[in-house]
Amino acid sequence: ITVTFGASILSFIFASYPNDSINFVLPLLVTIPMIAFVNHKKALTKWGILAAVVLDISVSISFGNVGFLILCTFFLGSLVADKIKKLTNAYGVSGDEFRISKIAAELMAPYCDRVEIDDFGNVFGYRDCGIPGAKTVMLDAHIDQIGFLITEVTEEGFLRFTTVGGVDQRMLLGSELTVLTKKGPILGIVAAIPPHLQKDGDDKKSVSIPEMVVDIGMTGEQAQKAVAVGDFMAFANDAMELQGDALCGKAFDDRVGCWTLLRLLEEELPVDLVAAFVSEEEVGCRGAAGAA
Repeated sequence: ITVTFGASILSFIFASYPNDSINFVLPLLVTIPMIAFVNHKKALTKWGILAAVVLDISVSISFGNVGFLILCTFFLGSLVADKIKKLTNAYGVSGDEFRISKIAAELMAPYCDRVEIDDFGNVFGYRDCGIPGAKTVMLDAHIDQIGFLITEVTEEGFLRFTTVGGVDQRMLLGSELTVLTKKGPILGIVAAIPPHLQKDGDDKKSVSIPEMVVDIGMTGEQAQKAVAVGDFMAFANDAMELQGDALCGKAFDDRVGCWTLLRLLEEELPVDLVAAFVSEEEVGCRGAAGAA
């Protein structure tokens, strides 16, 4: 970001130079390595360079160097949001983390000498600093999220469930859930008794988890073929952008912590580093205990 701003300032200085080509070349010299860096040093291909050239020329012609500066700031900001969304949109209820483990390992790989996923879904990235006698430090963030476990598929096709981790039952009625079956995800809704069918006083108390069911729109026979006891469920909503550049998502605890660790891996540290994305924190820090 510092280099980008510096190049833009220099472009302003040379804006009155008789040969306008410098206003294309200088931003271009920054755009190419910037694109390469944010894509983990894999963008210096002919397509990456072509994209940088087109981006640089089109923005410089249309908006000048002010446009280039704004675009760089927006470009880097959107990449931050995209990486957080990629982490938080993936499913990984405690005990079923392997979907998110694979994604986390791919994001970690460019910064580490080697990356491993163990049988618990923990992801470990190892990096040697090259300093003789350096200490080894482990940094961790958990990748699992709260969710649900199906305990019964009823004759009517509804799903009964229990919680995995600390779920607040007051917020569940009407929530969209994704049922993570072996055949693929199925959308469901936590069913609620409508007001005109409630008994007196029902609107003044929260419904307990054992009284709730998930409606997946299937008959009993269809549901029993599609869903199995022991399947996991997770909140279905993807991350969204709020006003003021704010993000909101279902698994920010602790996928934003994972993103923070990834940002830290971009730094050169004087220690041999073990970066750990650990599992099952929401049900007792089991992954962290195994990692330690």
